Amino acid sequence: PRVHDPPTSMGRSSRELHKVIVVGLPTTSTTEDLLKLVKPYGNALEAAHAVDAEGKPRGFAFVRFADADAQQAAIAGLDKSDLGGRTLNVRAVEDRSAGAASAAASATEAAPLH
Repeated sequence: PRVHDPPTSMGRSSRELHKVIVVGLPTTSTTEDLLKLVKPYGNALEAAHAVDAEGKPRGFAFVRFADADAQQAAIAGLDKSDLGGRTLNVRAVEDRSAGAASAAASATEAAPLH
């Protein structure tokens, strides 16, 4: 069963807080590549590449940062930047309904960071 994250003071679950979506990643990129990419902007707590039903990368990923400053720095520093000849689009993750969150969770391969 899925554990419900309690909402924060702004109504967002703690798993959605300070999260960005990075679109335009090469399908050959790894979680390690993603972590190296975001490291200069702050402490990344979690990274997850989206994968299809066969487990193949879909070219986008989610990164959750420890705080809003790191989240905003990553957006400012990486949005519209070039990675391997591809233009990255980086933006804050918006609130989603429980159904959308469940569908997205099943399409990602989470890698918690310790």
